[in-house]
Amino acid sequence: GLSEDLDLRCLLPDREAHPDLELHQGGTWTIDPARLVDVFVAGGDVPLGFVQGGGGTFARVVTVGVGGPLHEVFGGTVKGNVSARWTETRAASLESAGARFAVIQLTVAIETEHERSDAAGPPTSGEESADAQKVEHSGVHWKFDGSGTLVWNLAAGRFETFDLVGREEVTSDLALDMAGERSRQVLTMAGSLKVGAKASAKKK
Repeated sequence: GLSEDLDLRCLLPDREAHPDLELHQGGTWTIDPARLVDVFVAGGDVPLGFVQGGGGTFARVVTVGVGGPLHEVFGGTVKGNVSARWTETRAASLESAGARFAVIQLTVAIETEHERSDAAGPPTSGEESADAQKVEHSGVHWKFDGSGTLVWNLAAGRFETFDLVGREEVTSDLALDMAGERSRQVLTMAGSLKVGAKASAKKK
């Protein structure tokens, strides 16, 4: 479940979608919203381990629900609009003479729908088994609206800095069947979200 795209190449033009686009200052392009999984979930689905207490109910709740990574909101339907524009080209500093940097402005408006009923898994404790509850529906709806700046190192072929800020809203819709009695829980949370990254040269 890991992804190697830590260079944020997903924000560059897709040559298959834009075969005639010349990447230069002033150029604009659109980005498939599904590709932003590498922005919001850097490294992919990084597994979480619990040294004490093993797995069980708490571990499952943390990894697929409250406090879970944004990887869980992807995997289903992803739609929206993501646009990019190369606004300027900066010369390098004295420390990195010869390099040039493309400054790319991003506008992001995406939303996802993901059914996660299978993520609940079978009961892992005697107490859960006694409850005899069945997850009939476990959906998550996530939205993000924001803008950001990608500074791309043209010589190194990787990002130099990246900053994205905006507002996210996530709604969890859980339907349970507990021994014939059905219940439904809908929870919506919203707030600001910032994503940032900075590349640095490997120390010799």
